[in-house]
Amino acid sequence: FGGTAIVAALAGAKSVTCIDPMGQYYGYPVDPHSGVVPSAETFWENADTFGVREKLELCEALSDPWPLPTERRFATALIDGDHSEAGARADWLNCKEHVGGYVIFDNLDRKHPGVVNVFREAYMDPEWYPVLILDIVGVLRRIG
Repeated sequence: FGGTAIVAALAGAKSVTCIDPMGQYYGYPVDPHSGVVPSAETFWENADTFGVREKLELCEALSDPWPLPTERRFATALIDGDHSEAGARADWLNCKEHVGGYVIFDNLDRKHPGVVNVFREAYMDPEWYPVLILDIVGVLRRIG
């Protein structure tokens, strides 16, 4: 757990904030792909393995309601958590107000039609425009 955050840190991000409920997987007792219970301990062990602990911040919460101070701003956000349409929509609506640069959507595929629907809605937002759609990833950039 924390793989994407670790990659971002290794790629040069100065800091990476993760919002993740840990201890559960969006209604499942374990991660349905690995069969492992998500935990902060595993997250931090993985961060230590790659030497990026000092670049990471973990907020153990759902992203709705927004768990961070309203004045916090980010250059980029990645939507890759709850893969339901309602979950992706809440993530989009919550994070877009705090991001000045890019919002990345993962899982734009047939297995996640709700995520695709939300990306299409976000794509039409007049404050954002698409800069990349590649395989199962879509990237929007804030205008202005």
